[in-house]
Amino acid sequence: MVVVDNYVVLHPEARFSHSQTSGSSHKQNSVSLVPPPFSPSFVPPADPAAPYEPGTMPVELLVLQPGREHLRVLHPYPQGYTTWFNKSNNCISKSTNQMMYSMLLKGYSTYNVMPIKEGELWFRNFAKHFNWESGLTETVRLAFHEKNHWVDQDTIDKSNKNSANRKSDRGGEGIYVHNLGACSMSSKEDEFVEANAGNPVDHLEVMKEAYTNKKTEEIQNLVIKDVIDFVQIQKEALLASQPISDDDSSAASTNMTRARINEMVEEAVPKKKGRLVGLARRASSCPSSSQALFAPPDPMIIQQLQNKDDQIVALETQNATILAELAGQKKTNEEILEKMKCSFPAEFS
Repeated sequence: MVVVDNYVVLHPEARFSHSQTSGSSHKQNSVSLVPPPFSPSFVPPADPAAPYEPGTMPVELLVLQPGREHLRVLHPYPQGYTTWFNKSNNCISKSTNQMMYSMLLKGYSTYNVMPIKEGELWFRNFAKHFNWESGLTETVRLAFHEKNHWVDQDTIDKSNKNSANRKSDRGGEGIYVHNLGACSMSSKEDEFVEANAGNPVDHLEVMKEAYTNKKTEEIQNLVIKDVIDFVQIQKEALLASQPISDDDSSAASTNMTRARINEMVEEAVPKKKGRLVGLARRASSCPSSSQALFAPPDPMIIQQLQNKDDQIVALETQNATILAELAGQKKTNEEILEKMKCSFPAEFS
């Protein structure tokens, strides 16, 4: 099974019965194209400690093997060389489609009827092109199958319906237009951050870039245009009200201003089915670089923290010993004082 132009090309065995009934030699020799269906349920997470047969190493162990350092790294909070399924131009879609039917025991009419064990081969083949932390395997598997959800026929029909809705007049508001092309909103934000020397940008600037026509320099989406114009006035008023700050407080002031502008945008944009129209989806995707950044813990920092904890435990033990010694010395001193009072009562009268 291979994929051509977003369609699954079936194994010859899967097309054999159809060719017999067609009665046409042309149909017998032609390639049958059907919309690829939804992927099967993913297998339960494999126990890396469990024994396995040769050639069936769990993906959790596969990603730990040496010689994979050159592969692109997947992480839900991508930074640097890492990427994720909601990013553009990272070859993930291409890799998910690289499935050779020669790897299967037989041909299947659809991916949906493929046994789970053989369906997992698709995910294992994907693991040859990308790497990730072993503990993230289930997270990657879920995102992988969600990505393949978009090749399901029901999803295609729903997507076509949504496309028709976007192209409607929307009651006089005009066609829903953006100028991102094949680039996702999340990737566009990443481009802005990179162009801004790694500093996050506010939602307003990203929306301007995403919805402004490059030729006419006009915002064709009337709904988004009203939002941008409204928030732009608020932004200018906010910046004008900011006091002049010194270098030490300028960064904190900038972060607070950007956060407030983002709030203005989120308050101004229309809400539809729990989503913010015109912005990247936040509920089901990972935060973009314009939001609070996340980085995996640094092993050196973790070790330093562990050393500090060990030092604290040692100091607490030492302190407890000193306090016990002081308490013993105090008791001894009190006993000596009592004896001296008995021996020399006149001196203590």
